[in-house]
Amino acid sequence: MRQLLLPMLVAGLVASPVAAQTYTSPGAFFGASGSPSYIETFETIPFAKDAAYPSFTIAGITYTGQAGTNVWVSSPGYNNYGAGLNPTTSSILTANGDENFLLQFSSPFYAVGFDVYYNGLGPATASFFNGATLLGSIGYNGSAFLGFNGFIASAATPITSVQFISTLGGQLNTGLDNIAVVAVAPVPEPATLMLFGTGIAGLALLRRRRA
Repeated sequence: MRQLLLPMLVAGLVASPVAAQTYTSPGAFFGASGSPSYIETFETIPFAKDAAYPSFTIAGITYTGQAGTNVWVSSPGYNNYGAGLNPTTSSILTANGDENFLLQFSSPFYAVGFDVYYNGLGPATASFFNGATLLGSIGYNGSAFLGFNGFIASAATPITSVQFISTLGGQLNTGLDNIAVVAVAPVPEPATLMLFGTGIAGLALLRRRRA
């Protein structure tokens, strides 16, 4: 389901912004991050939905239950989410208890965003990490709603994992959907930088001779 995020864009490599920043507006996130691509919507997965798994890996992301919970992909038609969000029309990443799961990326990303189903029963937090270092977090505590979490990292510390924790998810589900990312821009190799510098110097010398 693409209720909040913009239509799929072509993946692109863009320069990282100067400072890390969190977003709750998909429009602002997409505008600031360049060209995110959807890497998982949970609609088509290579295993059974509506079943508990300690962890699973799809498209370079490993989803792992934390604190004794298991990850779970709920099929469309669930009536166990927050008020006004039922029945669901999309497959959603959730858990078999209070949601507490970790998304680990096989390659780091400089921007990560996703839709959030919030049950309205207590605090819920999405935390973005580089290794063990917390880069930033987004929290909710209020009425149930379908919202958005996004984070754009700095050039030096890309995002390697995201942890999502909610309150009383075992009573009324919370979950994530429509994960969109932007890859880290590759750092030029020294030989490439030297060649580029040599080319610039050659152009400067040619201009001096013509003058």
